[in-house]
Amino acid sequence: MFIGVGAKNIHKYHFMNEIEPTADAKLVKRILNDEQLAFSELVTQFHRRVYSIAYRMVGNVSEAEDLCQEVFLRVYQKLSQYDPSLPLAPWICRIASNTTINYLKRRGIKTVPLEITVNSEQQLRPIVDRRATPEQALLKSNRDKQLQAAIMSLPENYRLAFTLKYVENLTSEEIGEIMNIPRNTIKTWLVRAREALRGKLVDEL
Repeated sequence: MFIGVGAKNIHKYHFMNEIEPTADAKLVKRILNDEQLAFSELVTQFHRRVYSIAYRMVGNVSEAEDLCQEVFLRVYQKLSQYDPSLPLAPWICRIASNTTINYLKRRGIKTVPLEITVNSEQQLRPIVDRRATPEQALLKSNRDKQLQAAIMSLPENYRLAFTLKYVENLTSEEIGEIMNIPRNTIKTWLVRAREALRGKLVDEL
């Protein structure tokens, strides 16, 4: 018997306890229960996103791959702290962003000159549209190189905000939560980042 609890509140109590866990929450629970292959599923699901953040920030394939391993190790170590009521993607993006920024601070890397060189086409790992003609694919590859070079010339905070916004398609609110920065500041950074890139990439942005 519930003392002092009306029928409406009893119904609400049962409803709250019957809410179906999200797919993210179920996956995390499987990992915490040491289910085989569950963590591999998480890595497969979020690897592209983590790699994208790391590569756009450091501009080097080998370093980006190393950072991916470090990020997912930290994700695994912190899974018990994950709030199952929240989406998993922004939480992982926050870990990836913090890990990458800390890496840049350790290395003392601020910016890279615009005229960076790439040793091979494979290094940039461009996403190839199989429907595109060879000429279109080459044009896109060249634009990707120019964009990445320009992104690398931005200050770290602009670079990360731009990557999260225009590469990962996150909102200013989500970026603010990830970077622990007010939304209006994020918007200002994005405007300045676009202005800086526009100056370097005339006809590209």
